[in-house]
Amino acid sequence: MRSIFLSITVLVSLSLSAEKYERTSDCFDSFPSHQKWVEFVKSKNKGRNIPKAFFSRVVSPEDFEYSKKHFECSYIRYESDGITVLGYLVLPKAGTNTNKQYPVVIYNRGGNRSYGATSFAGLFNYIFPIAKEGFIVIASQYRGLIPNDPQTFGEDEFGGKDVNDVEALFDIIDSIPSADKNNIFMMGHSRGAMMNYLVAKRTSRINAMVSVAGPTDKLGSLDWRPEMENVYKELIPNYAKEKEEQLKKRSIFYWVEKLPEELPILLIHGEKDKRVNVNDSKILAKKLEELKRPNKLVLYTDSDHQLRKYKSEVLKSSVGWFKSYLK
Repeated sequence: MRSIFLSITVLVSLSLSAEKYERTSDCFDSFPSHQKWVEFVKSKNKGRNIPKAFFSRVVSPEDFEYSKKHFECSYIRYESDGITVLGYLVLPKAGTNTNKQYPVVIYNRGGNRSYGATSFAGLFNYIFPIAKEGFIVIASQYRGLIPNDPQTFGEDEFGGKDVNDVEALFDIIDSIPSADKNNIFMMGHSRGAMMNYLVAKRTSRINAMVSVAGPTDKLGSLDWRPEMENVYKELIPNYAKEKEEQLKKRSIFYWVEKLPEELPILLIHGEKDKRVNVNDSKILAKKLEELKRPNKLVLYTDSDHQLRKYKSEVLKSSVGWFKSYLK
């Protein structure tokens, strides 16, 4: 049922405003009620018998109503290297306290191009739960989300120029009055963890980060999951001639000492992960220990790449990690 999660709003108006970003629409405009979302999913999956319980499990009516009431959720677009990048911005509704500021979490998704993009349902799994804990959350879908229009939306380089798309979010954060610019955190899942490290190498503005099921040595892990080379060949520029160099550029294992010395990193991984070897997190934790860098490794012995069984535990650990490094 993967197609259920891949509903992406495609924005066709291409001229960006003079602002750092543009809010193109409210996340709930297309789905003013939980039932409207259910009807949409059913329309995209005609002929499939989807159990009623499935919808409540993915997005419960209670979570839907809470999120709609308490969050200002927007589809956004912004410019990065002259191309249009899409994303999400979730702000707590201020009510009467318009002067309050909130810490910010930059959320880096997994996947590549449109695969793994954060859908409407994905907001309830990954983004709204963080916002509910008192954070502004901003997320990039990265360049290349619309692969049939690379001139407008760029091409995903899987840890190449697309890193600029995440780094550009700092300028957007600086333009948000309710954002606490001294308390910026980062969280990434799978490929998103790679984005964590590549961005952190460029800035000291991240108070703390959480990396979930993240790859740390793409070159060394090719023997463990050789099919990933098909992705690398397709997305990474100059891969055929510069394989080792390009993979090492995207692997923190080879340059961990270039991260800010005081950056605390929480590593979370399932030991039954079949997509990213759990050893990747273990070897990074060991390297961080050797360098005396602040870190913590949390392993779930009976969980896979998505860690669905431990969603609440992962959220609690992540939010606790962020809050312990608030300035």
